[in-house]
Amino acid sequence: MPNDAISHQRYVYMAYGIALAAKPTIKHYFPEEHKADIVEAIVSCWLKDGCEIPETWADTLFPNIKKIGKYQASNEAYNIFYGLLQTLNTKTAYKAILDILYDAITGDAISGFTPHSAPPTGTYTQ
Repeated sequence: MPNDAISHQRYVYMAYGIALAAKPTIKHYFPEEHKADIVEAIVSCWLKDGCEIPETWADTLFPNIKKIGKYQASNEAYNIFYGLLQTLNTKTAYKAILDILYDAITGDAISGFTPHSAPPTGTYTQ
């Protein structure tokens, strides 16, 4: 658990940076999905204005986090965004950042997809 406000804020910034790196993976598989955008707005508000965020927000936005994605990469990317919301709570921030780091380092959440890449169509053009 972070022992001061600065350490807590550092956890949130670290999680936020990793989540931004995982966002193209979600957008690649689910281009119409907006949960990542919602989380980004919530965290941005918390960082800029100190908005109060209910402790249950992560579970509210991701009620079926274990079953959310169809692919390993998107599952891990969603886990990172779920963890990002959990970092907003000082009680869960430390465990959340460890889970985020695990998914980011050992998993496929952070991929080579660009924010505007589309799923492959099967045709190749030069």
